[in-house]
Amino acid sequence: MPSFAKALETWNRRLHYYLGLYFLFFLWLFSLTGLMLNHQQWFTDLYDRHQVSYDPEIRTPFGVTLYNSSGHDDVLVAVARLVEQAVGDRRLPALD
Repeated sequence: MPSFAKALETWNRRLHYYLGLYFLFFLWLFSLTGLMLNHQQWFTDLYDRHQVSYDPEIRTPFGVTLYNSSGHDDVLVAVARLVEQAVGDRRLPALD
């Protein structure tokens, strides 16, 4: 085997070895973070987590509450009231 071919093979083998070790680090990094994100219950001892939920009431410029803790049907009632206030006694044109 010529000297150049042997040197190329040696260089190629070392490059492959060290690039493999370099990319192995990222493989382990992505594997570990994927496990931590998908199985959070396994890692509860590592961090303290608490969840806070807040549902603010949405008010229109007319002061009608659009969301109430009793249910989401209030939105339809509030929209109907707004339409009644805006239209009054006038009739909306029919859509044909």
